[in-house]
Amino acid sequence: MLFCFVINLCLYPKIIYEGYNLEQFKDAEEELVGSQRNARRKKVSKFLNCLMFTGFIFWGLKLDPEKIRVANLPLSFWIILQYIIGLICLGYIANVIIAK
Repeated sequence: MLFCFVINLCLYPKIIYEGYNLEQFKDAEEELVGSQRNARRKKVSKFLNCLMFTGFIFWGLKLDPEKIRVANLPLSFWIILQYIIGLICLGYIANVIIAK
């Protein structure tokens, strides 16, 4: 998940507007851009928002295909890849728990 998070942090504004359309994250980003907070608080807020977004994609059990924008194929592929890697990790964790 850390690898996905670092890439998402670099692509964060682009990925929420052109990749996977989640209104809550778009609203949070627009509020953050328009706010009067100091630069450090904005960076911390962006960091936390991106971490939640990555967790939502990576650990999510359901990816809404209607919200994926296929106009930007590399971003769409990246979102689906994160989701698949997350499902594999969840399956592995479930296997470890069931095997014990």
